[in-house]
Amino acid sequence: MGIKDLLAACSSSIDHLNVRNFAGQRIAIDVSGWLHRGVYGAAEDWVDSGFQDSRLYVDYILNRVKHLQSLGIIPVLVFDGRRNCLKDNTKVINADIFYEFIPIFIKKKLKGVFRKSMKVNKEM
Repeated sequence: MGIKDLLAACSSSIDHLNVRNFAGQRIAIDVSGWLHRGVYGAAEDWVDSGFQDSRLYVDYILNRVKHLQSLGIIPVLVFDGRRNCLKDNTKVINADIFYEFIPIFIKKKLKGVFRKSMKVNKEM
């Protein structure tokens, strides 16, 4: 979920570099963003498979890791830590959206709406 407007607040302190500049270095990566993107990309496959676990989101992350390794970067994947009470309200809203639209997902396979409500959890 991130912190709202964090990049804008830090913009004066950010240097835009090519990822190749980090070759030979160990880089920490917040995997939650990749996990959400992978789930978003796998939504259609997940619906088409009758809600069987597609594991495409795992392939997405592994492909990103392999790409960084091919550039000589040593990725260190960091997963979310303890619960952040500042995100509780957003989680409730996301859960409401998810449960409200389940019948629509099954009937019409609306991948766009479905992607917005996908929930990443620690079992993934």
